[in-house]
Amino acid sequence: MNEPALWGMIGLARRAGRMQIGRTAVKQGLARKKALVVLLDEQASENTRAEMTDVCLGAGVPMLLLPAGGLEKLLGEGRKCACVTDANFASRIAQLYET
Repeated sequence: MNEPALWGMIGLARRAGRMQIGRTAVKQGLARKKALVVLLDEQASENTRAEMTDVCLGAGVPMLLLPAGGLEKLLGEGRKCACVTDANFASRIAQLYET
């Protein structure tokens, strides 16, 4: 995982307005079929992890588990999950996650 590039791409997607942040927003994005990839912080509670895993599996959307504290630091306000709604950002983030 190329962490600096990954965090940079996530930050860029956020500034571009191509993310939905927070558990409720992510669930709504998945229900409306707008979420293309879900990002979850390793520090998320077991309940949040289980809920997001179930919802992502049901929607057929990949979920990426990011290093502890990184997503919260980037998004602020104690947020532990987010989703990307743009295909180009989603594919690039997934690509950076896998390398």
